[in-house]
Amino acid sequence: MKAASKDDWYLEYLLGVFCGLRKGEILGLKFSDFDFEQHTVKIERQLGASPVMEERSGKIASCSVEEKDPKTQNSFRTLRMPSVVEQEVLRRQQVVEAHKSCCLTAMRITDTSVVSQMAEPWFIINEHRFNKIV
Repeated sequence: MKAASKDDWYLEYLLGVFCGLRKGEILGLKFSDFDFEQHTVKIERQLGASPVMEERSGKIASCSVEEKDPKTQNSFRTLRMPSVVEQEVLRRQQVVEAHKSCCLTAMRITDTSVVSQMAEPWFIINEHRFNKIV
């Protein structure tokens, strides 16, 4: 984890390792899902790709990211959040706030922002890197 702590995706690694979250669940997290008083995180959604296929060739014509319900009914859950995860969520929140006005204006940044930087469109292109690591 020491090497991963230098990576931009450190929070995503922590959520996978310490909370057992699936990739889509990590992508679907919003800051509003974290309760810092109770030290918990709610899993209520996931993000997934929705490809549109060309009829004749079967190739992907376009792809969008959609918010969906978690994989199963039991996937809706509230988990305890280890302090290392909590600290990194707070750090990420500060980074997002600092960049809101300049760099991330084109991204979906709201009061209940998507926590994961991997939920942004550039991640779809580079998703293979995350899959290799996780």
